[in-house]
Amino acid sequence: MGFLWKEATGGEVTLKILAGGKLGNESEMIKKMRIQQIQAAAISAAGLAEIDRSAYAVMIPLMFESYEEWDYVRKEMNLDMEQRLEEKGFHVLTWSDVGWVHFFSKQPMLSPVELEKMKLAASVTQPVIVEITKWAGFRPIPITTADMVAGLQTGLIDAFYVPIYVAEASNLYRYAKNMNGMKWAPLQGAVVIRSEDWEKVDPAYQAKLREIANQIGEKLRKDTRSRESASLEAMKKRGLKVWDIDDQTMKEWYKRTAAAYPRIRTELLTPEVFDKVQRLRDAYRSGKADGR
Repeated sequence: MGFLWKEATGGEVTLKILAGGKLGNESEMIKKMRIQQIQAAAISAAGLAEIDRSAYAVMIPLMFESYEEWDYVRKEMNLDMEQRLEEKGFHVLTWSDVGWVHFFSKQPMLSPVELEKMKLAASVTQPVIVEITKWAGFRPIPITTADMVAGLQTGLIDAFYVPIYVAEASNLYRYAKNMNGMKWAPLQGAVVIRSEDWEKVDPAYQAKLREIANQIGEKLRKDTRSRESASLEAMKKRGLKVWDIDDQTMKEWYKRTAAAYPRIRTELLTPEVFDKVQRLRDAYRSGKADGR
C-alpha cells in the first residue's frame, strides 16, 4: 500500500511502517495516535472497540455460523461503525479479516462445563472482554500476549482463544495442542488514520488512496481466509488435535452464550446495535435481501 500510495501521489504521500509490535499493543498504538505520535495503525476490532464499543457488534460469540452471513451483516454494520469512529476522530481506510477465533487448551476441551474448570487467558488491556467471559461463567485470567507462553508452562493459564493463523504464527499452539473445532467468533481488522491527518491529504488524492487501501484490504481478506486452512493443516501435522463438537454439545454452548446476550446487549453494546446485528443475521438466514 505504501508503494502504491507513493506512486499515486508522485511521492507526496509516503508510509513509514513500524511493524512487529515495536509500538506496543493495540491500546498503546491508539494512545499514540491520540497524542499524535503516529498517524495511522492496523488494528483488530477488539482494538477499535477501545475507541467505540460498537466495534464489538461484529464479534459477538456464536452469533455467526459462516463467513457468508458474517459478510452480509458486517457490510451494513461497518458503515455505522465508520460514522461512529469518524465522530471520535478516526477515519477508516479499509476493513479486512483476522479470521475465526477458536479455543486452544493444554487438555482436551469440548464443552462449556470443561472450560469452566480451566484458567482461560484474557487480554489484560481489555477488561470488557474479561467481564464478558465472566458473564458466560468462565474463569478469565488477565495476561499479556508476551506472557502467555510462560503462563501455559507454569500453569497460570490452561487455555486461550485466538484466530487460527495467530496460533500458528505465535507458536502458542505448541504449548496447548488441543483446539476446539467450534467457531467462537469472527474477528476483523481495519487500517485507521487520524481524521485530522487524513484531512491534510490533498482531496484530489483521497479517493485514489482509499481505493488502493480497499484493494489491499480485500487482498488481505482473501489471503487470511486461505491461510486459515493452510495454518490449521500445518499445525495438525505438528501435533495439534482438533476436536469436533457434536450437535448436543453445541446446544450447550449456545445456551451458555445466550445467557450472556442480555448483558452484552445492554452493557457492552446498546439494544439498538445488538438488535440490528440479530435482525440482519436472521434476514440472511431467512433469505431476505434486507434485514433493516
